[in-house]
Parts: sequence; structure tokens; C-alpha cells
Amino acid sequence: MVVKLSTEDKAAYDRDGVVCLRGVISPEWIEKLRVMVDRAVETSNEVGPERGREYTAKDKPGRFYGEIDVWRRESDVGKQAMDFIRNGPCAEITGRIMDAKQCRFLYDQLFMREPGTESRTPWHQDQPYWSISGWQVCSVWIPLEPIDKETGSLEYIGGSHRWSAHSPQKFGTGERYAGNSLPTLPDIDAQRSKGELDILKYGMEVGDALVFQAMIVHGSPGNQHSTARRRAWATRWIGDDIRWINDQEREWGFPIGYDPGLKHGDKLVHEHYFPVCWAADEGEGSGEEAAKAAV
Repeated sequence: MVVKLSTEDKAAYDRDGVVCLRGVISPEWIEKLRVMVDRAVETSNEVGPERGREYTAKDKPGRFYGEIDVWRRESDVGKQAMDFIRNGPCAEITGRIMDAKQCRFLYDQLFMREPGTESRTPWHQDQPYWSISGWQVCSVWIPLEPIDKETGSLEYIGGSHRWSAHSPQKFGTGERYAGNSLPTLPDIDAQRSKGELDILKYGMEVGDALVFQAMIVHGSPGNQHSTARRRAWATRWIGDDIRWINDQEREWGFPIGYDPGLKHGDKLVHEHYFPVCWAADEGEGSGEEAAKAAV
């Protein structure tokens, strides 16, 4: 599949911090991802609690399972994940939408909610959880079922990718992580009820994908559907200006369970953990200087 991004797609990403791209994931890839995700969920006992987590309280209905770094599994599930990472369209999509000279893989994340699961993902920014600094970093979120705009869509605050960084929190309890001085997010729901925020939601068909900048404030609802799972897989990507943060005092954040051997301020140059999966043709991509200018 040839990746074609319109000027309107890039303008929406820059303005809002998120864009919904229609029909960019082929049916063949979708079927492979469904097989991979289902197998990962079925064998979730193979993954320790650091990377595979049950987010639904025992006294609540349904099941919300999440897993980080599916690609690191040593089974066929991990190989299937890396096949899509290296050969699917996401690296080119994100490289072009960020106007990067090259695009490296950062990590992946699986989400599965059984029917009737109330557990939602609270409002947050992604990048404060990660051991990186810079502007050219984004995610591609791929649903494996159709998404109803009013009951199933991720929700984004348009333009909030330009906000300053706010404190990470524990999704299960809402507690702030210790060891950081970042401010707590404002009361998003209170502001929303007053009509003070631009809340963006998307109805999606299978094959569509959401691409969003890592600082945008977003959250997601539970699964209100009575019979269907809600399965999704996200891949995270970095461009030219990203640098490593080496803070041993942090009790949170990416990566989980490995040390890439980088020093504070290094570029994420590591062909095992952060492989280059796409590079622009000569003359394409404004690279690091444009990324700095965008902040």
C-alpha cells in the first residue's frame, strides 16, 4: 500500500495534535493483527505484571487488559508484532506526518476491553511517562473493530499537544508518581461540562487509524457494547530530534525491563530496541530544525 497523506491531514495533525486517517491499514494486515492480539490475550499469563496488566478491579464487570512491548515476546506473537512494525505502513505514515528525515520504532501497546467493561483510561499525556525529550514523537492507534463515535471513541482535547507537560499518574488509582515536580492536569471533566474545551472524537471503520502527537491530552471510555470486545493496538514512533532522558530517580516510565545503554541527551540510536523503519528520500523531511521550530 502506498501511503498518501493530504495537506489537510498534515494540517489537522499540526493544529489539533491528532488526525484520523481513513483506510490506511489493509484488510490483510488487520486480519494478522487480530490473530496476534487474540493470541497475546489468550496467553497473557506468559507476561509479567510490569508489561502485562489487568486494569479492571475484581469487583467490577468485564476485563481491561493492556500489554506493553508485545514485540519482545519470544513466541510467534512477538514475531508477528515485529513483522507489522517493520513492514506495515505506520513508520512511513508517522515519518511523513512529522516531516522527519527518518522514523524509528519506540514501542508498542495492546489494549483489550471485554463487553460491559466500565474501566476507562483517565485523561493524560503520553510523553511525560517516557524517558525521552523532543517534539517528533507520535502514536498510531489501530482499532480492530468499528468504533462508534459517541460510545467507543478515544477522546482528545484539540490543541492540547501545545500544553506544557503534566504529572504522570497511576491509571489504577489516579495517584501521582513520586519523584516529579510537574503540575497535575486541571479538572478536564469540569472544564468540559462548561464547554471550555474542544473535545475531538471519531467514528472509525476497520482499516482507519488515529495518529496523535505524544503531548496531546486524551483518554478513553469503557466498552459499553453488550457482546463485542474492543481490541486495539498502538505503535509509538520517533523522528529526528528525540533525545534520551536518563533519570534513575523516576519510578515510572518507558522503557520497562531493559536498559538500552544510552546516556542522558543521546539520540535513540539502537538497531535492536529502536530500529529505523522508514527513511525519507533525499530532499524530503525538514528534520530536526523544523521540529525544534514547531515547539
